[in-house]
Amino acid sequence: MKRNTTIVWLAAIPIMVVGACAVDVPQLIKTDGELRARVMSSISSDSTLAAAMVERLMVGDETRDAMLDKLFADGASTQEMMLRVATDRTRLDGVLSLAVQDSATKDHVLALLKGMQMAGAK
Repeated sequence: MKRNTTIVWLAAIPIMVVGACAVDVPQLIKTDGELRARVMSSISSDSTLAAAMVERLMVGDETRDAMLDKLFADGASTQEMMLRVATDRTRLDGVLSLAVQDSATKDHVLALLKGMQMAGAK
């Protein structure tokens, strides 16, 4: 009986050690500013990690909205996104198709195009 108890204790020790060493990483990142900065620096300095993080951020509505709000709040990012839309016919077609679904926006788009035609005719 004593041998069985010893075996059980020997098997339980690694489990208890691992359990004691378990760290709540998300909580640690939230509370430890230095660790958070190191993790974010690691992600932002590696394009593969950064791309994986962006993919994760785009999955949820809240995180996608937060990411888009940050992108549009940054002038250089906004200009880069608009440039990519403006120079890609498929993206441009998509934006225009969405824009003209609303009658007020459709009138605005048509007025802009008419103004461009008039300016080009001079």
